[in-house]
Amino acid sequence: MKSSASLTRRCGFAILFVMPFGVLWLEEQTVVGILRSAGFTIVQTFADHLVVDAQAPSSVVEQFFATQLHNVFQGAYGTHYAPSTAFVVPASLAHYVAGVTLDTLVSAQP
Repeated sequence: MKSSASLTRRCGFAILFVMPFGVLWLEEQTVVGILRSAGFTIVQTFADHLVVDAQAPSSVVEQFFATQLHNVFQGAYGTHYAPSTAFVVPASLAHYVAGVTLDTLVSAQP
């Protein structure tokens, strides 16, 4: 699934939620409500309702996704962050979310 949204690091940690195709505005708002009640700030949503860009302090992200986040040095690309343990999408979100990105690592592009 492609999106024109970019994930950038802001104050705290940025999270990109990718919604399943065909999601409705109401379902997107449910996800937004769950995230806000957990302490996330919604940075941006998109007209197609497929992406919710949210951010929160690392402590909120770690607690919500039952993981630990660490800085990772990537040479010329600098320091980025990534979970050091597998993370769990909470049951309250699992039905609505097709994918979650919790890192800013630079990866090779074909």
